[in-house]
Amino acid sequence: MVKNQTGGNKGKKVARKDNVQSNKLRFSSSEDEVYGIAIKMLGNNQFHVMCLYQQTRLCFIRKKFTGKFKHHNLVKQGTWVLVGKRDWETKTDKIEKCDLLEIYDEHDKKTLHEQSNVNLEFLSLEEKKLENENMEEHDDTIVFEESDHEIDQIDFDDI
Repeated sequence: MVKNQTGGNKGKKVARKDNVQSNKLRFSSSEDEVYGIAIKMLGNNQFHVMCLYQQTRLCFIRKKFTGKFKHHNLVKQGTWVLVGKRDWETKTDKIEKCDLLEIYDEHDKKTLHEQSNVNLEFLSLEEKKLENENMEEHDDTIVFEESDHEIDQIDFDDI
């Protein structure tokens, strides 16, 4: 009989390349990087973002946030993001475009408030507005009205 001297799955000995996690929080480093909040998801890796100073932009989700990394970077309505303006693109009458640079979770929001030199109260107010709209939109109360006519009794002998 042949002895299996090496044995085992050789693929398990190789290190994984997709296990990249960064705990470092990214702040806005230039005037082309702006904080914002996702207000409307459009599909096709696009969403509308309300940036500081109440300017709406069309944001594109690029390769870093898609594919096998998308489960760690979910963007939904009310998510705080850091976007990069496209200053190289010509200005038209259409909505401005930007690229997604960073996604912030609940813990990161607190750190941003404490350590950032930008006033982020506008994002907090916008987030509360979105929460209130969602609560009003998903009002699942059922209202029963009394009717004046009586319910007809079914006679099973007639059937």
